[in-house]
Amino acid sequence: MTNNSANKILFLLIIYTKLYSDPYQSFLDFLKNINDTKVDIVFQQIQYGNNYLTKGDLFIFSQDYYCYDDSEKQIIVTSDSIISINKLNRQVIYDDRIANNFSIFDILAGVNLNIEVDSTKNKNGMEIINITLPDLSLKGALHINSITGKPVNIILKNESSYQLNIEIGEMIEFKRDSFSNIDLMNYEVIDLRE
Repeated sequence: MTNNSANKILFLLIIYTKLYSDPYQSFLDFLKNINDTKVDIVFQQIQYGNNYLTKGDLFIFSQDYYCYDDSEKQIIVTSDSIISINKLNRQVIYDDRIANNFSIFDILAGVNLNIEVDSTKNKNGMEIINITLPDLSLKGALHINSITGKPVNIILKNESSYQLNIEIGEMIEFKRDSFSNIDLMNYEVIDLRE
């Protein structure tokens, strides 16, 4: 009988916690532990009627150091630089990272962005958090797991025809030393750093 009472209390505590928890804070809490994570993603960008779709991996080393990698390109972002590697054209571009320059991957890396939460709703066990990034004139939605805070989908768009969509798949831990760097020996180098 005591075990049954304990189970009921635990169940009510879980329900109470979920009813009164902040889904956006759950998302932020999830991102605090995302370093050294490989994320499978599908990235879609629609701009001026053109649709661009790619599948790749996002390697998150820390909040200000991550790498997107797919079959055509690799983009490495640090706190002060961006390295863009075009695998097809065998070209590498080094550039300074501009302060306050936005990448949708910043949201997944947990970069502190000026994000305003407009509303939240729960649909089929998924929290949908409607957000605004006022500095960038973007609106959108974060779809997260109700229990863990893990992002499942991020959609951002502006008033014109610009839209970004990231579907987030499996997230696994990886060791930094297992990350394979591209040999840039025979690549054309373009250095835009000041």
